[in-house]
Amino acid sequence: MQDFFKSGLFKILVAVAASLVGLLIFEASIGNLVAPEQIIGMIIKPFSEATTAANDSVSGFFDQIFQSGKYKEENELLKDELANLQKKIVDYEQIKGENDRLKEAAEIKSMNPAVEVETASVIARDPDDLYTFTISVGSLQGIKNDSPVITKRGLVGIVTKVAETYSKVTTVLGLDIQVSSINTAKNEVGVVSGRADLIQDGLCVMLHLAKDTRLEPEDIIATAGGGGLYPSGIVIGKVKEIRVNDNGVSSYAVIEPAEDINAVKNVTVIKSFSGQKAKQSD
Repeated sequence: MQDFFKSGLFKILVAVAASLVGLLIFEASIGNLVAPEQIIGMIIKPFSEATTAANDSVSGFFDQIFQSGKYKEENELLKDELANLQKKIVDYEQIKGENDRLKEAAEIKSMNPAVEVETASVIARDPDDLYTFTISVGSLQGIKNDSPVITKRGLVGIVTKVAETYSKVTTVLGLDIQVSSINTAKNEVGVVSGRADLIQDGLCVMLHLAKDTRLEPEDIIATAGGGGLYPSGIVIGKVKEIRVNDNGVSSYAVIEPAEDINAVKNVTVIKSFSGQKAKQSD
């Protein structure tokens, strides 16, 4: 019993009782008669509000725990839907790319009925090699070394390495490329090749022109053919400017390729033309 009188609970009860008595005396002194139950309610109200707030907080905490499972399930469903949507987009792009390639091949065939072609997509580029890329067809599709690579806009390059399922293409920007070329309107002939100081700009050159060449900017340059590796009449590009060589006795034309070499995604490989088959791969 003595322990109870020393406990904290007893002290709280004494404090509450003293508060009640003090409040009754104060109210009586100013002429207000307040019912005891009102005074008790006034004292208990703060405790009640605190208890209610605590209950709401605890209830909200457990609601979050119980709802978290539902949110996680909904999140997983959304992730699945997003994955399915992304797959559909990839499938659409693949189908669209294939349709674009087939359409382009059909257009090329309609303009050149004698050619045998294979469509392909660019699957790899070397950031340190701006004039080559890898395409998605190889010897299994009948691709051979020296097969010309084109788009409906014009010449892209030539196959220089063949594997079973892929091939390497060296473009008209390459230093080793030598394409017999012509401007038929002015009967100017030359050789289109790459040039080290122009590769970064996506440009090539037409060499072996006379100093007083009649070529001018915007003139169209095409393949000359003549039994070479390339069919005649394939557009290579247009003249951007004419420059005189350091020797002062000849000129060359800076050529802007008809196709954006560094951005092309789909190409067509010419496997044969006018009865001429591409050379066998090594």
